[in-house]
Formats: sequence, C-alpha cells, structure tokens
Amino acid sequence: MLSVMMLKALGAVLILGLSFAILAVLMQDLTSAAETARTEDATESDTCTTGAAESACSFNLNIEHAYATKTELAVTETSPGAGDVTGNSSLDPNRVTITVSSLATSTIYAFAVDHKIVGAGVSTLLNSVMSRFGLIVVVGLLGLLLFWIGKVVKTF
Repeated sequence: MLSVMMLKALGAVLILGLSFAILAVLMQDLTSAAETARTEDATESDTCTTGAAESACSFNLNIEHAYATKTELAVTETSPGAGDVTGNSSLDPNRVTITVSSLATSTIYAFAVDHKIVGAGVSTLLNSVMSRFGLIVVVGLLGLLLFWIGKVVKTF
C-alpha cells in the first residue's frame, strides 16, 4: 500500500515539474504572441523648445503609449542634430507626455517617436487581460495543478 501512495505522489511531483518546465520554455512565445495581438506600431513626430534657463523640453504623443514604462519606445532627435535620445527621455505616468533632458538652452528641437499603441480593435478590458497574460497563465496552471495534486493526495 505504501508503494502505491509513493508512486502517486512521485507522479504528481513529476507532472508538476514537467508542467513548469514546459511553461518556462513556452512563456516567451506566449507573451510575445499576446503583445503582438494587443499592440500596433506607431510613429509620430513633434517639436518643442527649450527656454533660456531650461535644458529639457516636453511634448505630447497623439496616441497614448501602450506601456507605463519606456518599453518599446524610441525617441530620435531629428533637428537640429540627429541621434537616439531615448536614454535622456522620460515618459510621464499619463503615457502621453515625453520629456527630453540634457538639451541646449533656447533651441527648437524636432523629434521622431516610434512606440507601441493599443490596437484599434482591442477594448480596455481585453487590453488589461492581455497585458497580464503571462501572470494569468502561470497562476491558472498552478491552481489547476494544485487542485489535481489535492485530488491525488486525497485518494491516499
């Protein structure tokens, strides 16, 4: 009788480990597919002017950035110079305002911004669910496996 219980417990642990190994391998692809489905590429350009005593300027995106951080955001200075200034940029919590720092004073700047926006056919609820897709999969799998292990242990 003891050996049957040990085999069931070992089988449960083996399946749990195998499930998480498979999940670890597939998680990047699952997350990438969810992000591709919920977001679209956008390119915008804007200008701003630094003041006489300011070395930073701000401008607004036309469409809200899909992420709360600078993920998938690239800010490029197009005039008067040229180059990537993403490292000197910050995204406001409203996901619309970008501030670029370390600029020369009293200068008009032009910027091009490549970023991700939420797709046109994606509702607020769907966007919220899809942005947390990886977490939902992990918690769901864990809950399912714990339920299954509980059923196996209960049969002892």
